[in-house]
Amino acid sequence: MSTYCTRADIEALAGIGNVAKWGDLEGHGDATEITARITRAIAVASDALDSRLLGGPYDIADILDTPSTPTIIEDVCAKLSAAWLEESRRLGASEDTEKLETAHFRKDAMLTIRELRAGKVRIVGLTPKTGVPEKVTDPDEEDWFV
Repeated sequence: MSTYCTRADIEALAGIGNVAKWGDLEGHGDATEITARITRAIAVASDALDSRLLGGPYDIADILDTPSTPTIIEDVCAKLSAAWLEESRRLGASEDTEKLETAHFRKDAMLTIRELRAGKVRIVGLTPKTGVPEKVTDPDEEDWFV
């Protein structure tokens, strides 16, 4: 499986301190555990991207064959990764003590994925597949992310 962003991409989006806090599920400050959770978030986000882009106007192989990850894909992966880290850390917290900080990241990422699938937004430097309908419908219009 390929990954579409790095820890540095997530930190550039959400801040080094936030990413470290969200990655520290147990609150122990263990750098190895934090790195493992961030790596997991990137893997989950990258897999979610692959899954959602299937059947759309771009071949996953074409995205992977680019010399560097297209910025739009990297950004979506970073947003989904940040949302996964923050939202999963909050599972044990009281809603009164912490607020959801990344909901806008997930919503923006999902909008971009829908626009890519529908052909409303293009990936710079890649040619869409031929034979794909001009508008690709998304069978699941509800927000998702797991």
